[in-house]
Amino acid sequence: SLFDGKWVILDEDDEFAVVFEARDASKAVTEIKWSPNGQIIAIGSRDTNIYLYKKDNGVVPRFSIVSIFEQHNSQITSLDFSADSKCIRSNCDAKELYFFSTEEATCDIAPSRIRDLAWETQTCTLSWAVHGVWPRQNDGTDIAALDCNLKSNDGSYIIAVGDNFGRLKLFNFPCLSPCSLSKSYHGHSGLVSGVKWIGTGSHLVSCGRKDQAIMVWKHSVDDVAVVNNEYDVSSDEAKNEERVGAICVLDNEVTKHVRSQTAHLGATLSTDETSKSMARPWVTSIVEPSITKRQSEPNLENPKVKLELMHVHGFQSQCIKNALAYNQKGDLVFSAASLCVIQNRFYRGQMHYRQHKHQISCLTVSPTGRLAATGDFSLRPQIQIWDANTAVNIASLRKHHRRGVLNVDFSLDSKLLVSLGADDGHSLAVWYSATGEWHDWILRSQSNCGPETVFFTKFTVPRTDFAIVSGGISHLKFWTSHGPHLSPAKAVFNGKSKMTSMICGALLGYRFVTGSEEGSLFAWSGRSLEEVVAAHSKCISAMYSTRDQLVTGSDDGTVKLWSPDLEVISLYNLHEKLGLNISISCLFAASSICSRVTKILA
Repeated sequence: SLFDGKWVILDEDDEFAVVFEARDASKAVTEIKWSPNGQIIAIGSRDTNIYLYKKDNGVVPRFSIVSIFEQHNSQITSLDFSADSKCIRSNCDAKELYFFSTEEATCDIAPSRIRDLAWETQTCTLSWAVHGVWPRQNDGTDIAALDCNLKSNDGSYIIAVGDNFGRLKLFNFPCLSPCSLSKSYHGHSGLVSGVKWIGTGSHLVSCGRKDQAIMVWKHSVDDVAVVNNEYDVSSDEAKNEERVGAICVLDNEVTKHVRSQTAHLGATLSTDETSKSMARPWVTSIVEPSITKRQSEPNLENPKVKLELMHVHGFQSQCIKNALAYNQKGDLVFSAASLCVIQNRFYRGQMHYRQHKHQISCLTVSPTGRLAATGDFSLRPQIQIWDANTAVNIASLRKHHRRGVLNVDFSLDSKLLVSLGADDGHSLAVWYSATGEWHDWILRSQSNCGPETVFFTKFTVPRTDFAIVSGGISHLKFWTSHGPHLSPAKAVFNGKSKMTSMICGALLGYRFVTGSEEGSLFAWSGRSLEEVVAAHSKCISAMYSTRDQLVTGSDDGTVKLWSPDLEVISLYNLHEKLGLNISISCLFAASSICSRVTKILA
């Protein structure tokens, strides 16, 4: 499906060639379902309509539109076909539930007529079998995505749910009570826009709307839960599950009390819920199955399965700059959603650092490749230092900044770390570890950069008058440390250029080099400008340096390798190679022992 309402059918045996296409929706397609008999396609759109297509007779697959359902009042979010392909149920953003007949192309089906109908899939978040996944009270939770592994071979059906807080939850199917226990996993930093069981349910795929990350989770039986039949929150194993994202359930006595108090909720909706049907319009559209089709008692137990994060796709470079690196072993280090990923370059295996609970805002790796530092976006953001080879936490620094951490950078000896806050004054902090192991960290000095937008903070040449450089829109400052305070000094241009916006910077030998929005390189000795070099035709958006070489990336889609004298060594035009309009936002150069660049990440 495409954003303009167009949808296509591709032939996977013919290199995904387009065999049929149509466009009847006036806005983007939000949901597509193929009927179990393969003769009908239902298209849900942002224009609030559902378009029904039936297959024409013939060898070449062609579909003709037969009906348009216009009952919904908001964009379509989910569709399900019945097992006999005769009925469709649908949900929309207005929290409405409707049933449609595919044979008569009508929407006058009474819910009581199809109360015992078997459904091919369970992706609608509003229906009888899953109404227990919604919290009893309005706590701000919005179930944005749902799927059930109805094709499971062992008959253990599990509901996977994604909500607007970035949580993945597992429930037993059917889930008929809001007091049903669940297991919760955290990975996404915002609304989970999609969840899907793969095949018979061996893996689960989840998608984040804001973080644009795709995560693959392995689904397996929780042996501990099967043996013990419950979790004990005091056990070491349960604490370990909580550390990696699983939420421990109530103890045995509380569980029994909850079960005894809420068992009757599995048969019918509570009086309170019925009285609030105006707030939940879908409630009046669900009818409980007949006594022979439903369980006599709701299953409130915790699912005897677990999820294990296997792989993360979706490095988001639009919101985070220079968050791509190599570690000491030569593996890739990058961020995605609220996770940091260490990926082997050869067999693509991954390790994940999962101590952050919010969107990763910045990442840096020490010059040796052993340490990594990350910050996040939150009201009280956390800076964490961890092992870039094993993804083990080393230290969590004091919550000093507000709203987020925009930038972090290690000094050459890895004993200093500078961080930049997203608060109004753009707070600047320098952290120090005497051993370089960071278990003995202290906040050494702090200051404010001012209200101007700041793009980067970097350490300069060691043991010089100016320890740190910060740059942004129409300003460049060189900072001197005086005990617990930092004092800024403006850049001196010596008549060689005018002040311009500085986007990025890096230390090259004994000079500091900055990249401007016009595409020029500025070389500085202390805070005095030495020379200006025309480097790119557009803004220099990323920069990285080794001891005697510099790599720059630009919005013009080119990457250049420079000598210490700022002479071009190599030019890589990604726009020509890939045929795409590319803006280089992240760069990392890996060097050999003699500090010659051997690999460039862009």
